[in-house]
Amino acid sequence: MSFQTNTEAFPRFWGYSDALAYCKKTTPVRTDGRIPLAYRRQQQYTIRTGVIDGVNVVLCKMYTTDIATFFEDGRLLLDHGAWPSRSTADVVSALVHGIQVRHFDNGLVVRCEGGEFRFAESELMLEGEGNWTPIDPPKTYVTRIDRAKLNEVAKQYKPFRTELLNWFKLVGTDHATPTYPSKEQYVAFALSEQAADRHELCLQILTATRSSRSLYGAPELNSYGYMYPKYLGQELFNTAARISAFLRKVILKNHSEEVCYREELPYGVVKKDVNKALLD
Repeated sequence: MSFQTNTEAFPRFWGYSDALAYCKKTTPVRTDGRIPLAYRRQQQYTIRTGVIDGVNVVLCKMYTTDIATFFEDGRLLLDHGAWPSRSTADVVSALVHGIQVRHFDNGLVVRCEGGEFRFAESELMLEGEGNWTPIDPPKTYVTRIDRAKLNEVAKQYKPFRTELLNWFKLVGTDHATPTYPSKEQYVAFALSEQAADRHELCLQILTATRSSRSLYGAPELNSYGYMYPKYLGQELFNTAARISAFLRKVILKNHSEEVCYREELPYGVVKKDVNKALLD
């Protein structure tokens, strides 16, 4: 339900009284008894009355989900069900006076008195007809990166960064026709004890990132048991800046608990958490 929705035919409700009056004055469809919420031919939008926990309610339904439920005591329950889509946001915004719902960061956000608020799971309860405010809205967080800790961890990867830079100098930019033959590469990388120590770290890092999009195909394993990023893709090419960017992704993913933390946002503020995947 992410297509554009025409909301011109939808009524607009301040609260329970308006929704109830609409139910009473609208003639049900003769064939199935449903009360249409928009055009009569649109079977996916309906409205009906009911009782929840002893409180009279009016429920506005979109497909199989009651997206807006008006309570006689002045509350409003919004629910996107399994579809936090732009279409759901458009319909709720058209139905309820005093709020604006938008699709944001793979979910829905409600703008009302006090700011913008995310749904808790799929629901959000509000109160105050016409001047809606959320009841116990979920707290919102963003993932921050501690730069000082990130720099400390990055120092551990300095040998590997040097290793990659040297490897690209030997191989060149074209994997099919390397600048130097394999024998010279092995001499440069695999025969000294210092190189062996560096390769142990290299092996650990590349093993942890074999499924990364930055690796195309399996890394090469030579006769010494050392792994080389033979198929590192265009993201690295052979520049120090791109290698550093690649290592930053590796460090953040493998050391997220050390260098990342959650920061609570102020009441009524939502932001896209671009680093969320690091702590999930």
